[in-house]
Amino acid sequence: MTVAPLLTTKLYIPTTRLGLVPRPRLVEHVNAGLDRKLTLISAPAGFGKTTLVAEWLTPPSGIRRRGAWLSLDSGDNDPLRFWQYVIAALQTVDDSLGRTAQAALQSPEPPPLEPVVASLINDLAGVSQPIVLVLDDYHLIVSQAVHTSLNYLLDNFPSRLHLIITTRADPPLLLPRRRSRVEMNEIRYSDLRFTTEETVELINTAGALDLSIDDIAALESRTDGWIVGLQMAALSLKTEPDKHSFIAAFAGDNRYIGDYLAEEVLHRQPMPIQTFLLQTSILERLCGSLCDAVCLGDAGPENGQEILSNLERANIFIFPLDNERHWYRYHHLFADLLQKRLRQSMEAPEIARLHLRASAWYEKEGFIAEAVSHALASSDFNYAAALGERQAPGLIYRGETALTLAWLRALPEDIIRSSPLLCLHRAWSELYAPSRPTKVSADTAEQWARNAERVWKSRIRDPNQPWSADPKAQSRFAGNVAAVRARAWWRRGDPPEEIIRTARQALEYIPDDDPGLRSILLYILGTSIGEQQTAIQCLVEAREAGIAGGNLHFAMLAAFVQAAYLCYAGEFRRGASICREILHTIVEPSEREGHPLPLAAGGYAVLGSILLEWGEFEEAEKMLAKAAGLIPLVGNIGPIARQWWSESQVRLKRYRGDWAGASDVIERMELLEPYEEKLAGALRARLWLAQAEHDPRALKAAVPWAAGLDVRLGIGKQYPVEFLTLARLLIAQRRMPPSGRKPVDLSPLLSPLEKCLLFAQDTRQGWLEIELLMLQALAFQALGMIDQALPPLERALTLAEPEGFTLLFLEEGTAMARLLYEAADRGIAPDYVGRLLAAFPDAALMPGRQIQLRTSGADLIEPLTQREIEVLRLIAEGLANREIAQRLVISPDTVKVHTRNIYGKLGVKKRTQAVAKARGLGILPS
Repeated sequence: MTVAPLLTTKLYIPTTRLGLVPRPRLVEHVNAGLDRKLTLISAPAGFGKTTLVAEWLTPPSGIRRRGAWLSLDSGDNDPLRFWQYVIAALQTVDDSLGRTAQAALQSPEPPPLEPVVASLINDLAGVSQPIVLVLDDYHLIVSQAVHTSLNYLLDNFPSRLHLIITTRADPPLLLPRRRSRVEMNEIRYSDLRFTTEETVELINTAGALDLSIDDIAALESRTDGWIVGLQMAALSLKTEPDKHSFIAAFAGDNRYIGDYLAEEVLHRQPMPIQTFLLQTSILERLCGSLCDAVCLGDAGPENGQEILSNLERANIFIFPLDNERHWYRYHHLFADLLQKRLRQSMEAPEIARLHLRASAWYEKEGFIAEAVSHALASSDFNYAAALGERQAPGLIYRGETALTLAWLRALPEDIIRSSPLLCLHRAWSELYAPSRPTKVSADTAEQWARNAERVWKSRIRDPNQPWSADPKAQSRFAGNVAAVRARAWWRRGDPPEEIIRTARQALEYIPDDDPGLRSILLYILGTSIGEQQTAIQCLVEAREAGIAGGNLHFAMLAAFVQAAYLCYAGEFRRGASICREILHTIVEPSEREGHPLPLAAGGYAVLGSILLEWGEFEEAEKMLAKAAGLIPLVGNIGPIARQWWSESQVRLKRYRGDWAGASDVIERMELLEPYEEKLAGALRARLWLAQAEHDPRALKAAVPWAAGLDVRLGIGKQYPVEFLTLARLLIAQRRMPPSGRKPVDLSPLLSPLEKCLLFAQDTRQGWLEIELLMLQALAFQALGMIDQALPPLERALTLAEPEGFTLLFLEEGTAMARLLYEAADRGIAPDYVGRLLAAFPDAALMPGRQIQLRTSGADLIEPLTQREIEVLRLIAEGLANREIAQRLVISPDTVKVHTRNIYGKLGVKKRTQAVAKARGLGILPS
């Protein structure tokens, strides 16, 4: 996915000028607060806030501090853009910081800010050396979302970070609380104003003016130590014959002094330079080619870079922003005064032309946010609208929907409503509007799509419109409108029939040369169609289209949902293969390049669940740990990945007897996903049933949960996990009846189990089918009907063995172990039954019973695990350890451990011997 360029000049620490007056007292003031979270430097314009911090970070002599710098501007009020720049600033110090958070911010569906900032905090907590982050000109930030997210950082502050904020006004960052907790170091106007001694140093030593002490005292008094005022006075005094009269000529507050001195500085420049200064004052940052593009008339002689260099040498309040002296900026106060003079000397249409020329330059260079800013500043909304028609699709595709939405909302609504393309872009932007309820976003997007279609139809009859005779453009537009509707309805959770119809309609219109959009529509179809094979095929096509079109977001989504569907179908091996393929071909290469993909959370969660089912507990735990760190960063798909992760964590902890840990996972699940109340309740009841294996009293805790549930309703009328858990509860009550009570009647359970089994078979839900067959067998066993219990168990084993199901059997505890002993006695799936019994905890097994694996000629010392068999197969293919590790998404060291275990169990010492022995035993095909 293409990433929007960032202005690296915002990340440079400003260069301090030669002849700067040293201010050791302020340097010590900054040093004194480094053990606190925040240094706040708050004072009006022109008091040297930026210069102080730049000097402190890069002292003339001594070691440069590890400082990350961000010069803020009004465009940074977009929270996603703000944090992208913060991360980019931190990466100038340590390029490993914030990579995952950065990837989340660049997603088409970015997550809430808090988990993004939390991910960054975790990275910062791991740094070995202190880092200083400087946010310069924070007064330009008025977004409450930015303030809230920065407060979150300060409340969860990593110990190795120190934050410095320079601002003209105190920000809403809970400063009284931070002051009372001694979390903040403050430097204010009274600290920053020049003392008489510093004024002497500036005027007489650095400025070489040789003024009398009385004149210097007058200057210091009149300016109240205002640094920029003193600098402007010194600049003017250099060419002033009567310095005493000059000093006596101005008085009043800083605003009037500033106006007076700026006029003095400005009037002493040649007229072309004055014009250049005024016209380029609209720019927050300047370089030669940009100035050449912007300036009108005599101010545009195409030597902008030379003029900028001359201004710097003359100390005309201009500062370099990079070491190459390519980019500059004016002192903020000087720029303000120049802009005021510009408005006095130039008509509004001419100023608008300057902004339009700047916008065109920025668009050509690919800095779209800056191009938008100048287009809007020009008040030429027709130009801004045309820019939107050209550039909004790219911004939306890159996930910059917040910027696009703010841009479109800034345009007069009648202009947007008159343009079908802008209506369409507004619809897509509203659909992914950050921090808005899904239903509100979907409803608003649908309204704009409807308006886009209406305007298009009214314009299509106009022969002057460029698209009137272009069938391809008409088709693409109709497809986009249908795609917005399908996506909006899908996000809103509307009935699937209309979603499917509209998505298919859109696919008919969208050409093959737009695979990115086709991948979205195919994904919608794959997650809306009920018929499993058709859904999976749509997801396969969605993945292929996403990869072809560079839409990795939906390519990965489609792959992981496909893997999940295959798991539901009981096809664990295909599901694992898809997860590993995407992780190996997309996720890992991106991670190696320093671009993690948070959406990999889905793949890690599903693969972890499969490994868990196979009994590969250590590898499963690694996958689930990777998923846990990414799930909060994946936006709308987060709840799906979190559900897989949560269920797997509960199963893993339950199997290990960590009842408290499993309960904590369920509680967090209820907190984060309240709509999963039924699932969480069923998982908690299942936890009590597992505890009842060791303490029958735990069974009582599960009984109240079942109140109001009716086993006769089955899966059709009841949440599936609830029905499956209720069936287990009834079977457990039959096996372990309370003292003095009549055993539970299981006859009402048998018919619903059979109906649900037919449903699972009809819908090809293999996992559910195996589970229902197991429950049938356990029900008959609880009734003492062993002969009736073994046929469904045999069917379950036949379905489960090729896919390696393990944990599903182990979770049923002693009752299942005894059934498996019965199966072994009757020769049912002997090898598989032997491997399952070998995996049971000793407490669940019958003393004295030993099960041997039956092989074609010899017995194993110990059965191979599912993962060991996979490793063995890859060894037989001739893969090296590193290649095996990449294929299975494990470390080379883990491959070595598996290989040693394989050698030990097979009684061999070499790879070739292991392969030969495994083929002889029938573990590998001959």
